[in-house]
Amino acid sequence: MTNDDTVHCVSIEGNAVLVSDDPSKDKWADLYVAKYRTHSPELEKSFVTAHAVFEVTPQRAFGIIEEAEAFSTRTTRWVFEG
Repeated sequence: MTNDDTVHCVSIEGNAVLVSDDPSKDKWADLYVAKYRTHSPELEKSFVTAHAVFEVTPQRAFGIIEEAEAFSTRTTRWVFEG
């Protein structure tokens, strides 16, 4: 899983589990719509619930700045206890 910024990158590695029960999928769909509806006013909860939803438990994360002067000195790694 990663963000959409190609200069200030964050990558998260972990275990992904398919959310298959309706109450949990509805909860995640509500959170997703609440976050992204300002960017996409036409976004509906039914769009989210019609697709696969995964919960990711992070194990490691990496932050990297993809600029020549900062690349080798600004990488950060986080490890999550689980």
